[in-house]
Amino acid sequence: MKGNPPSSRGRSSAAPTPSSSTPKGRALWTSKGFVPESSVEIIGNVATLYGVHDDQLYIYGIDLADGSTKWSYPASTSGMTERQRIVITKIDEKVVFYDGTSPAQQDQAAMIAVDPSTGRKTAETEPRKWTSAPAECDAMPTSACATATVQTGSVGSVPIFNGTAVFSVGLNDGAVAQRNAETGFRQLSTDLVDPDLRDPDFLARRVGGRTVWQVRLDSIFGPGVSSDYGWDFASFDDQGVEVGSMLAHAYRTVINNSITYDLARGFLTSGIRQSNGGLAWRQDGTAIHCEDVVDTGGGPDLSLWCRYTGKVTFTYPASGLGRASITLSPDFSVALERYDPATGATRWSVPLGANQELMKFGESIPALDDEHVVIPTATGATVVDVRDGTMRTARD
Repeated sequence: MKGNPPSSRGRSSAAPTPSSSTPKGRALWTSKGFVPESSVEIIGNVATLYGVHDDQLYIYGIDLADGSTKWSYPASTSGMTERQRIVITKIDEKVVFYDGTSPAQQDQAAMIAVDPSTGRKTAETEPRKWTSAPAECDAMPTSACATATVQTGSVGSVPIFNGTAVFSVGLNDGAVAQRNAETGFRQLSTDLVDPDLRDPDFLARRVGGRTVWQVRLDSIFGPGVSSDYGWDFASFDDQGVEVGSMLAHAYRTVINNSITYDLARGFLTSGIRQSNGGLAWRQDGTAIHCEDVVDTGGGPDLSLWCRYTGKVTFTYPASGLGRASITLSPDFSVALERYDPATGATRWSVPLGANQELMKFGESIPALDDEHVVIPTATGATVVDVRDGTMRTARD
C-alpha cells in the first residue's frame, strides 16, 4: 500500500551488476555505515537508496564501481500518512525526495531534486507538509507532483491547514505551482481522491477537475476504513474498474513500539465501478501488489495480490528509525494470486506458507520481465510466471 509505517524496511546494500569476468554470486564490495531503509534504484553508475545513520534518515548515492558514497542528504517522509511507503523516486533522470533538516517542524520539508551522477541539487522548494510521495506529473515529464497541506482559514493569528492540494515542482528550477484551485482532498490515484471528510469517510472520482461521483468509503470496504492508514489502487480502464486495497484500523493494534495487523480481517481489497462508484466485489485478507513486496514490472501481472491468514507484528527500535523485527502468528500463511479485476475471482493461486520475506513490506526484487515476477524466500528466490502461476527456482 502507499501506506506502511514510514520507515519501510530495506533489503540490501547496493550491489553492482556482475561483469562477464566476475564469477556469479561473488560480492565485489560491501557498502557500510548505514542501515538500508528501502530497495535500491540503479541510475546510470549510481545505486540510490534510503538508509539510517545515527537515528537520522538519509538518501544515498553509492558508486557502483567501488561501493563508495558519492553523496548523501538528510531525508524525511514529511507529512505522509502512516502506511505510505518510502521508495526512491526517479523522474527525468533525477532523484526526488523530502529534506530531513527541519527539526522544529519535522513534517515540514523542502522537496529536493538531485542529479544522481553528481549529487548536485537541481531544485529545492520552500518547506511544506507534503502528504504524498512525489511522482511524475501527467504531461509534465520534467516536473514532480505531490499533495501538500494548504491553509483553509485561521483562528486569530494562527493559520489552519486542514486542506490539501496538488502541487507541481519543476525539477530544473524548483518552480512550484498549485495544479488545482480547490482544496480539501487527498490524491489516492490518477482519478480517485479522499475528499478529507471524516465520520464517515468518503471516496470520490474526479476527472478533468470535476467530481464524477462521491460515495461513502464504508460502502466499498466495510466499516473502520480510512486512507489515514494507507491505500493502494490500480486502474483497469478497459474493464471500467478501479481496484483498491485498504486497512480496517480495528484490526491494527499499537502497543508501545509494536504494530500488529490481523491480516485476514484487516486487509481489504475491493473492485469499484468507474461509472458510479458502486461496489463490484470485495475480497478480505488480500493486498494488491503484496504491499509492494512483489514488483509487478508493469505487465499483465498488475492484477496480482497476496492473500493472507493470521497476524504479523512489527517491532521498531525505540528511536522510531531502523529495521523492524517481524513476528508471525502460528497460523500465518500467504499465497500469491492473480485475480480477475472485473469479478475479483482467483485465476490461479500459489501457496507460499509462512514466508516471512513477504512481510518485508516495500522491499521488492525487480521483476525479470512483464511475464515473470520474483518472490523472495528465506533461502533465495522463486520465479513465478504470471500467466499461469507456474514456479521455478531462481538461478544465478
